[in-house]
Amino acid sequence: MKKTILCALCALLAACDNSSVRSTLGLSRRAPDEFRVVSRPPLSVPPDFNLRPPAAPGEKGQGLVTPASTEAKTLVMGTDGTAGALQPGAAETAVQPVTTNALESPADAQFLHHAGADRADARIREQLAAEKEAAAPENRSYLESLRHPSGENEPVVNAAPEAARIQEDKARGQPVTAGDTPTVSPKDTGPLGRLLGY
Repeated sequence: MKKTILCALCALLAACDNSSVRSTLGLSRRAPDEFRVVSRPPLSVPPDFNLRPPAAPGEKGQGLVTPASTEAKTLVMGTDGTAGALQPGAAETAVQPVTTNALESPADAQFLHHAGADRADARIREQLAAEKEAAAPENRSYLESLRHPSGENEPVVNAAPEAARIQEDKARGQPVTAGDTPTVSPKDTGPLGRLLGY
């Protein structure tokens, strides 16, 4: 009886070798069709943000400026056609060129002056990088961080006396930051305690 059941199971397993079952289970290995793979050029930042994509063959380029269109704009607008043109930005930035529209009114210029746009610090990037470097933790090995954890020199606030101190400061009408904060010195738990986070 056992042999017949075993033979039947083997026959059923052999019958399960259908490709649809294999593909359903993700066991079939099919290489991608090389004729369906489309190569695309990598994305790139144009050298000038005023550039337009080239016109398709047979189409008239919409971005082309002809002398006739410039002359028509001069006749209609009364200028040389550069009133709304993009002007280079006043401050240097990481991505060049930065362009801005010409200011519409003196009120815009006054607003920007009061906001401090003309007093931008030229060395702000270096200053931010230096602050980030100063705030970054030291590059230490894993064993050094186990031996000397980064927070071992930081004081731990004693909660009960601190709450009492804050209540006293509120009763006296003093700010919460007045007075010394009571701290607790942590006990040394040894390397195993530091490893386990005790």
